[in-house]
This record gives sequence, structure tokens and C-alpha cells, in this order.
Amino acid sequence: MEFFDAHLDITAWNRDDLRHLHFFGGRGALVSLAHPRRPYETTRTALTAVQRMLEASAEDFAAAQLDARIQVSIPWSSRPQRWHGDLWPGLLRLLSHPAVAAVGPVAAPLPGADADHALQHLQLARELDLPVVLLPSLESFWGSTQQLLLLAKEVGISGRRIIVARSNYTTLRSILDFGALACIATGPDHQKSVESAEFIYRFGPDAWHNMALSTSAASGTLDILAIPKTLRELEKLQLPPAAMRAIAKGNLDRWLQRYAVT
Repeated sequence: MEFFDAHLDITAWNRDDLRHLHFFGGRGALVSLAHPRRPYETTRTALTAVQRMLEASAEDFAAAQLDARIQVSIPWSSRPQRWHGDLWPGLLRLLSHPAVAAVGPVAAPLPGADADHALQHLQLARELDLPVVLLPSLESFWGSTQQLLLLAKEVGISGRRIIVARSNYTTLRSILDFGALACIATGPDHQKSVESAEFIYRFGPDAWHNMALSTSAASGTLDILAIPKTLRELEKLQLPPAAMRAIAKGNLDRWLQRYAVT
């Protein structure tokens, strides 16, 4: 079955992985770019680096016959040291690149930090009518998910514009109630394929139209076949074919429509 990875971290794969992904039914991914875990020197350095990563990712995916739908943001840890208010206008221009499909990932503010950095990204997404990818912290899963959804509500972003890159049994219901797309992350950092399938099946038909599959992988931990393995487990559970297609690809397609109805 054809599928899209709803959150693939660029640091976790190589070109061989992408070829394997295509062979086993992968048709593309919503790609998260890699940033250094230290501040960029200037805004120009940051934006130039992002554009290069964006274009290189699109080329690598195209070579593997995959569709790269790229999400763009500047993480708090990588924000430019020499920053004089020019980051947001520059990022706004970069988000108009034809390969950009979403703003993100947007993480919850770190303890002791204000929410302005996350809010600026959310406001850009709102201004451009782009979907936004929220990335809850693994260390504070429930709290960071609730904080991110509240920030999105504060900016006035509809659930139909929000993709939550990973969810679990403590957060799924609030994500679904918000009307957002809940990604069920599967792989070494998250649940095993059989666990992900059972989790999806248990929530039933009312939830299946708001679910997608992601690896949401950290560097070095990617199982490029985690999603096809989960789809195989869902087949064993006899999930209806229409629900399978929606979770594998169709739901993400709806959320990534440029002018989705809100």
C-alpha cells in the first residue's frame, strides 16, 4: 500500500534508506530539516543554510522517486546570535518556496523561556495559510502537547491546519477534540508496529479520519520500514481498506492542501 511518512527527520536517513522507502510503498514524506544544536551566527547564515537543506532534500527525494513535502522553521536552540528583527521577514520569504508544505516543527517553549519564538512561527503559518507541525517533547509529552495546542488556539489557527507529529494515549483525545491531525509515531523512539496498530484500531472509526503515521525519528534511530510494518499489522486487524488508505496517505494529503477549508 502507498504511504506517506507524516514526520521524517532529515538527520535520520540516507539515500539508501530513501530507495528502500520507495521500494516498500513509500511515496514521500513531510520532511523535517536538520539544524545545528547551537545558534547560527546571523540571520543570513540561518536562512541560507535552511534554503540549502531544503533544496538538497528535494533533490535527494526526487532521485529516489519520492515526494519531499518540506516543513521549515528555525528552532529556539538554533536562533541567530546576531538578530536584529530581520529573522521573521526573511523566514516569511523562505516559506514561499514551492517545496515548502508546512511551517515546523514547532516545539513547546523550554522551561523558563517565553512563548514568543513559537508564537512567531504560528503567526507566519496563519498569515500564509500553511499547515503547522507541532512537535511535543518526549520528556513532557502531555504538558507540551497541551501548551502547543493552546498557543495555536491563541493565534487562531484551525485544527484543520495543525499536524501533531506524535501522540500517545494521554494526548490523542485532546488532539482529536481540537480537530487536528494526530500522527501515530512508530519505530525505535516510539511504539512497536504492532503496538501502534492496536492503538489505532482501539480508537475506532470516529478517530481514523484524523490520524496519520509518522516515524518522528531522532538521529540514528530510524526504522525506514516502521510504517509499512504498521500497515501490515493493521491489515491483520482487518481495518477497513478505506480507513487504511486514509491513515496511510489520504488524511495527510487533506491537511497539506494549500487552501484547505477551515
